[in-house]
Amino acid sequence: MSLKLVTLNIEGSKHFDRVFPFLQSQMADVICLQEVFQIDLDSITAKLGGQILFVPMTNMSRLRTRVDSPRGIWGIAIWLSERVKLIESQTYYYRGSPTAALTDNDPGYDSSRAVVLVRVSADGEEFVIATTHFTWTPDGVADDRQKADFATLMQALSTHPELILCGDFNAPRGGEIFSAFCQHFTDNLPADVRTTLDPELHRYHNQVALAVDTIFSTPSYLVKDVIVQSGVSDHKAIVAQIERRAEG
Repeated sequence: MSLKLVTLNIEGSKHFDRVFPFLQSQMADVICLQEVFQIDLDSITAKLGGQILFVPMTNMSRLRTRVDSPRGIWGIAIWLSERVKLIESQTYYYRGSPTAALTDNDPGYDSSRAVVLVRVSADGEEFVIATTHFTWTPDGVADDRQKADFATLMQALSTHPELILCGDFNAPRGGEIFSAFCQHFTDNLPADVRTTLDPELHRYHNQVALAVDTIFSTPSYLVKDVIVQSGVSDHKAIVAQIERRAEG
């Protein structure tokens, strides 16, 4: 059997008029979201049903021009449909801490960074799925902060040898950090995709030829029927079917 997975950076609530109809149409089993405001969690479950797990990364309590703030605590989330049973969840902060995540920091450079991981079952089969919004750099070029955070993240995930890891990695495909991820995982973003930023909805418009979102997998998982959908948020949505490979 397979699970339908969607991963999407929703940019706060800016694009809810697009995001909600899209997600409702997908009828997904698992949705991984980045740049989620805690204040919007009830709206998400009201529209989609199911349950949602949220992990804070920063508190945007002051007005900023980059996103629709001030709206308070924001972070990452995993939504599960009623078909999916949650067995356990774990959160690892590879930069900052749960306490630091509640303080008022810039959502780009100073925020805490975390990965949230769920072990779920559907129709008797178990899946481990994680999402993150990886450390940002101003120009997409790896710096010491990204390199250190990558090492810490890999250490945190080392206790989970088989999983799906998806999200916004803030590191373009072909660059040092994305290539480092590819040494541990299979990149399932189609090879012909040049950017996962939407030129019509991203604040930098046409200066967005960067593929920074993907679904990574380990060998026990098959990721198929991958679709990259524009017109939803400032990042494109990635949709796929996830299966466990037969052992042996």
